[in-house]
Amino acid sequence: MATPRPIRAARTRPVLVLAALAVSALAACGGADVPAAPADDPELVTGRIIYANNCAPCHGAGGGGGVGAKLSGGRVVEQIPDLADQRLLVENGRNQMPGFSEKLTGGEIDAVVRYTREIINEQ
Repeated sequence: MATPRPIRAARTRPVLVLAALAVSALAACGGADVPAAPADDPELVTGRIIYANNCAPCHGAGGGGGVGAKLSGGRVVEQIPDLADQRLLVENGRNQMPGFSEKLTGGEIDAVVRYTREIINEQ
């Protein structure tokens, strides 16, 4: 059996730099300003991550709006009182909002809808 060659620092350094950049980019995209979800509620934690990565760029980290509609301050429940209707909106999109049925699973859509109704809506 051949003896494994030692890993050379010159080969690993670029990989380590790229890994560090990826982690910092994910932290930035992960929504440091996106409201926290209770750590003991995995569905809301999942909803927060999905919101940070898919919704916050248009709806704002705290749901204050921007390109997308305002969701905070009770607006999401006011605009879409029926949870099933909101789920359909996230799945299929409307106007400028894209549908996410091809990108997210049903469970992920449920999680982000719940997060917007229970956490973002209350901001």
